[in-house]
Amino acid sequence: MSTEQKTPTLDELKKNYLTTLQPAEKQGLYNAKLVFTSYTDYMCKLASLIEVTRQCSLNTDSLDKDTDIANVLDVVIDLLPFSEMEFLDRLRGFECP
Repeated sequence: MSTEQKTPTLDELKKNYLTTLQPAEKQGLYNAKLVFTSYTDYMCKLASLIEVTRQCSLNTDSLDKDTDIANVLDVVIDLLPFSEMEFLDRLRGFECP
């Protein structure tokens, strides 16, 4: 019995790892999915994005600055394309015939 592993094709790797951006209805555009626990979570994250931007533009302090920064960082983490990073690492080691 052979234990030889099949080398994945480039199309298989793309299908399995390039998952963060999905084609939008309009050609040439893509969507990235963000997940929220509730409308409250959604609105707080939007408000934090606005507040952090406002604070930076005005260079002022806010009572909720730490919360706003944490919420913005949560959104940034959600936008990081982890599966694409794994794909690129695998692609680097991929030998083309």
